[in-house]
Amino acid sequence: MQWHMFILFPDDDVGEMSIKNLIEDLSQRFRESNLPPEFKVYLEGASGVERHYFFTPKVSELAKDILGTYRAFPVSAPESIENMRQIVL
Repeated sequence: MQWHMFILFPDDDVGEMSIKNLIEDLSQRFRESNLPPEFKVYLEGASGVERHYFFTPKVSELAKDILGTYRAFPVSAPESIENMRQIVL
């Protein structure tokens, strides 16, 4: 089961717009896919520091085309998501 990640660096205005558009596109795909509960996005980091957006395997499965468009890349599952914030889609 493959996770994906997008890294947003501080003061990256283009990246900020990209992640906003990426989340909007994923929200639409989430609705089109009948709201599968495993379709989740998590954020690690805070404003002003490097932020990591993690996409669950269900996102990778149902929206691989979208993730590729925004250059999200495959990663191993994070050790824990307990300290991450879930992004509302």
